[in-house]
Parts: sequence; structure tokens; C-alpha cells
Amino acid sequence: MRENPEEFPSVLMEVAKSKSFAWYEQEGFKLMQGKYRNGSPETWKTFMRNKFDWDKDKIEVGVKCSADVMLEKIMALAPEKKKHYEKTK
Repeated sequence: MRENPEEFPSVLMEVAKSKSFAWYEQEGFKLMQGKYRNGSPETWKTFMRNKFDWDKDKIEVGVKCSADVMLEKIMALAPEKKKHYEKTK
């Protein structure tokens, strides 16, 4: 792709990235709904940060990334598992 960018138009790359993000986002929603036994929100959050470069430019103190917000929603759905999540942090 780097050697022949004319064969791989940027719009096709953006469509592919968009579809990829949508799929992984749906997996995160399944995790939130408890559809994965022993699923790890922290692992999902770390994966999303690495795959989609979340927070690369946001180094400000006190800024929450969308993965942290989603993790808070997950913890609110299953408060009895909060100790498990705190141990994994």
C-alpha cells in the first residue's frame, strides 16, 4: 500500500477502518452486556487504544478517553464485579 498508493485509494482505507471500528465497538457492547463470560473490560480498552490510537494526542491530565467512559458504564451494570475490575487495574 505504501509503494503503490494509487491502487489503494485513501477512501477505501477509511471505509475499511470504519468497518473494523464498528465491529470492535459491537464487541465492546457485548462485553458491557455480559455476553462474554469472564470478559475483561481493561483488556478491551487496552486493545482499542492500541488498534485505533486512542489517546495518542490527548496527554492532558484529567481527560477521560471513551474507553474509560465505557468501562465506567460496564462497572455500573455489574457493581458486584467492581472488586475484580479494580484488581486488574
